[in-house]
Amino acid sequence: MRRVRLVSASFTLTRASILSAIVSVALLSGCKGAPEPAAPFVDSTPPAPAQPASQDTGGSIAGFVIDSAEHCINGARVELIDGPRAGAVIVQGGECDFWGYDGDGYAFNDLPLGVPATIRATASGYQSAEVRAVPTNPYSYTTMIVLTKEH
Repeated sequence: MRRVRLVSASFTLTRASILSAIVSVALLSGCKGAPEPAAPFVDSTPPAPAQPASQDTGGSIAGFVIDSAEHCINGARVELIDGPRAGAVIVQGGECDFWGYDGDGYAFNDLPLGVPATIRATASGYQSAEVRAVPTNPYSYTTMIVLTKEH
């Protein structure tokens, strides 16, 4: 009995080996005369144009309008002249102490992150000035605009 089982197991293994060999030969002979594989696929589609910066509206352009002596100019008018929310105006007021960052100064909020804008500051007795700024986060008090006295 044991002998039959061994022969039976050997026959099964031999049959599996023979089938594997036949499949391998069939696959190899099926490739005979086939053309060489083509060159690897190269995508020639031009790249998509760069997407504009994130359109999340969580950014701000904020700061203070100051004079050359670094004094805050109370009543300075700040306007977005291009970019998102162009035409928006803020008048700087309050304590106007840029060393304290108490929320005085100007802030244009809810702007798309990464989208540049130009702001113009004007004040009576001073020459106007423009700066280009890019909102990067909702708490950026980094845009100081320095106005010089008119002669």
